[in-house]
Amino acid sequence: MARNCGRRFVLGIDVGTTSVKATIIDPTTKAIIDSQWRQTQAEKSCESGSLVNEQDPSRICTALQHAVSMLKKEQLLRVSAIGICGQMHGVVLWKCREAWSRNDFRRYELENTSQLITWQDLRCSGEFLRTLPNPDSHLRLSTGHGCATLFWLQRNMPEFILQYDRAGTIQDLVVTMLCELNQPIMSVQNAASWGYFNTVKNKWNTKILRKHGFPVHFLPEVRESDSVAGELVEDWYGIPQVGNSILYIFVKPYVGGGDAAFFLNLLQCQAALNSFSIMGHILLSINASYENDSWLFL
Repeated sequence: MARNCGRRFVLGIDVGTTSVKATIIDPTTKAIIDSQWRQTQAEKSCESGSLVNEQDPSRICTALQHAVSMLKKEQLLRVSAIGICGQMHGVVLWKCREAWSRNDFRRYELENTSQLITWQDLRCSGEFLRTLPNPDSHLRLSTGHGCATLFWLQRNMPEFILQYDRAGTIQDLVVTMLCELNQPIMSVQNAASWGYFNTVKNKWNTKILRKHGFPVHFLPEVRESDSVAGELVEDWYGIPQVGNSILYIFVKPYVGGGDAAFFLNLLQCQAALNSFSIMGHILLSINASYENDSWLFL
């Protein structure tokens, strides 16, 4: 019996601040086929009044896989596209080729990563931000932005930052892990949310950053929408790797977009999927506004 026969479905994943959601939809009928969610319980306890806001990436990874594993297996076999969205602005660091492994049950386990420093982190005070160079960007730099956080780490915890050689948002780490990528790939929208990214030139402010001692080797590769990012390295909870499993990355879609915006993005993913004759790739399919990233997956 063919493993992916019949109508193809799309799996959407939202790696949120407090929970992870996974939903399978039929892009033809727009019907929800199956849905699961799990609280991440990833918040790290800090002293009262602390400016630190961190989460445990391993707990997020576990919650994500638990949610996906609870989806109906017969529906997972028919998934031909995966859309991933998640927290913007935040940053997690990891060591290339040492950040994860797969156990006897083929579940991913994170190992050599930092904590996820979220968009709610307040260590970059106004005084500290005024010591940083002005970005060549349409967005104002703020505390919790990835590049501001990396500047803070470079100046205040240089030995800590030397343990790692890669960085990205939490969803960038997930995609890098699922595809065994050497370099993380980031969407234009997530790059803009990090700061020091010019969306007109589609480039990081590398010269500005390097001049002020920023560790530019941490900057992920940024790609336009609908470009190939990689491939699933093997089956994942029944989703076939060979021939038809496509992963799309897109960030939180519209201001307060809710379900309608989520469905629109999945349908756009499916439309892009249908335009490719060779399957098994990971694509960037993004339609988003980064003015406000507060939306609900379900």
